[in-house]
Amino acid sequence: MDLGSCREVIEDGQTGFLVDNVRGAALALERLSAIDRGACRRRVQERFSIEAMVESYERVYQTIFDLEAS
Repeated sequence: MDLGSCREVIEDGQTGFLVDNVRGAALALERLSAIDRGACRRRVQERFSIEAMVESYERVYQTIFDLEAS
């Protein structure tokens, strides 16, 4: 379903399918073979590895510190 943080995890048509309802999900199953499992793994590693998550948190904290300093 196309809810919450799904767009952060899924690149529609590349690493999965964003759908609006159960019928859309059922239809997406027919296209499942079009998804590259390697691309799925790369996307998760790039965005959600420990290194990527630490870097993201550091950016957020730096932004907060910068705002507090100004």
